[in-house]
Amino acid sequence: MPNPLLMLDPRKPPLTPRNTLDDAALLILRLAVGGLLVIHGFQGLGDPGHRIALSRGFGVPLPEVASWLSILGEIGTSLAVVAGLLTRLAAVLMTVLMTTTWLTSSLGKPLIGGAEPGLTHENSLFFAMGALVLVITGAGRLSLDARFETWARSQTGGSRLGRGSGL
Repeated sequence: MPNPLLMLDPRKPPLTPRNTLDDAALLILRLAVGGLLVIHGFQGLGDPGHRIALSRGFGVPLPEVASWLSILGEIGTSLAVVAGLLTRLAAVLMTVLMTTTWLTSSLGKPLIGGAEPGLTHENSLFFAMGALVLVITGAGRLSLDARFETWARSQTGGSRLGRGSGL
């Protein structure tokens, strides 16, 4: 009997160069967005006082709580996105977190120019947009979501758990 974790879903189109590239692109996006944001989260974990001071400077209510939620949210959602585990849920949370961060840090400031040359405050916006793509597409076949979905279908007689991989 073949290992159900390695089987592809027979209801999905067979692997072709096109959809294999799509899945590879989603993997690259997950590694880029999640990998870079988890580094940012661990930097915050190494110096939470800096993040708290920034939050206080932006006028965020309860800056200590907000900073710790931000740090833990960055790490948790990033690790889930990299692994492709509960990707859509993690990406929704990441989109909300990064959009809130972008709005908080850039409210009333120009996106282009200002005190620094070029774009300013764009990192959070890029993370939010990358996460939004994953909300729409899911993780793709090269993910734990896809493996668990295939396994669950084999256990439930083929019934679908949800639309697409990533819940």
